[in-house]
Amino acid sequence: MKDTIRTISNILRYSTWDSAQKQLETLGIKWDSYTINQVLKTHPPMEKAWLFFNWASGLKNFKHDQFTYTTMMDIFGEARRISSMRFVFQQMEEKGIKIDVVTYTSMLHWLSNDGDIDGSVKLWEEMKEKGFYPTVVSYTAYMKVLFHHGRVKEATKIYREMIQSGCPPNCFTYTVLMEHLAGCVH
Repeated sequence: MKDTIRTISNILRYSTWDSAQKQLETLGIKWDSYTINQVLKTHPPMEKAWLFFNWASGLKNFKHDQFTYTTMMDIFGEARRISSMRFVFQQMEEKGIKIDVVTYTSMLHWLSNDGDIDGSVKLWEEMKEKGFYPTVVSYTAYMKVLFHHGRVKEATKIYREMIQSGCPPNCFTYTVLMEHLAGCVH
């Protein structure tokens, strides 16, 4: 499977889209969510990733799931294409694709990374209002967002909420706390 993923990734990386599309159609593999997601995670050029994502949408017996959508959102987020990332999120909602705490955590990370702290806070609140229970990863990511934007009191409040909810911190949580509370932010 690794060889197949590498082959597809190289096709996307080194071919024009027209050529890549023809090559993909001749591979003779069973396209599934795992394969599509693993190819997207190899970080092909953003435009090709989007073309590939849309091409896969048209495959017989294939349907994108929360994993492929979230990975595509991450690709746009990393490229600071926030409007494109929001569009993918909106597509998930419209198509009834399962949105989970991982998807929300990814979105709030990229919104914050782009300087939209208010958007991150709003998304955190929306996630909780919709009944999603934050995980240690989402709590830690959100605390990091708040610390990074100078909202120390809010971040420590989230830490207390995490503890009170019975969600135990992990080493990344403690790293975030030490870096920010000690003033060692790089």
